[in-house]
Amino acid sequence: MLATYALAPLLASLAATPTPSPSAELDAATIVKKAMARNLFGLSGTAHATMVIHTQRGEEKTRDLDVKLMRNAAGLQRALISFRSPVEVAGTAFLVLERPEGNPDQYLFLPALKKVRRIAAGQATDSFMGSDFTYLDLSPLPQGSANQVEYKKLANQDVGGQPAFVIEAIAKIPGSPYSKVITSIHRDHLVPLRIEFFDQLGKPLKVVMMKKLKKVEGKLIPVEMEMRNQQKNSWTTLALNELNLKIKLSEEEFTPESLVQ
Repeated sequence: MLATYALAPLLASLAATPTPSPSAELDAATIVKKAMARNLFGLSGTAHATMVIHTQRGEEKTRDLDVKLMRNAAGLQRALISFRSPVEVAGTAFLVLERPEGNPDQYLFLPALKKVRRIAAGQATDSFMGSDFTYLDLSPLPQGSANQVEYKKLANQDVGGQPAFVIEAIAKIPGSPYSKVITSIHRDHLVPLRIEFFDQLGKPLKVVMMKKLKKVEGKLIPVEMEMRNQQKNSWTTLALNELNLKIKLSEEEFTPESLVQ
């Protein structure tokens, strides 16, 4: 969704007293599926978010944005990210529409051009709005691709003092920019704690660290994360607040036409 972080203080008030967990018997693919259901694309609701970009040159850029997420009647995911500020990006909107088959559709509205453009497959690994996230990082796994990913359980580890499963995923999806992804998942809550990405040469590329978890409507979910590019020495933090998982959204709010305000 990285230098070592002291996650224990952030998680201590949320973690349950350790008890034998039935998740210990789950296979690697099931653990990952349950964990990913608790990331942004596993939720339905709205949130305000703050993105802070730290560039290679030591610059810091802050972006305020709104996030909308939902699943339609067919269970397909929809996501809309709208930028509030600063002025140079205000009004910019990014839409993701999961499809029954193949890669999700992605659209970007640039207010200066007053035009909606579709993000082409070849742009999937481009930087999203100058951040360390790519367009690919902000999309769900394509429908039907689960059987193109090979999962393997590695030795359990502690992440910031929290017990975690460690799952290695090797994608056999044509065009995938990653040779493998290693995810550390809380053993009791099945929440992702750390996700490590490796380039096509097998070298560390970037890592996402969940810096803060929070209980919202009884669900323990990541509300603050950091994406660090290990090859460029830049990083981006993303913090969610004003999270509302009760609000009802309509599919009409998630169309390319709705982006033009």
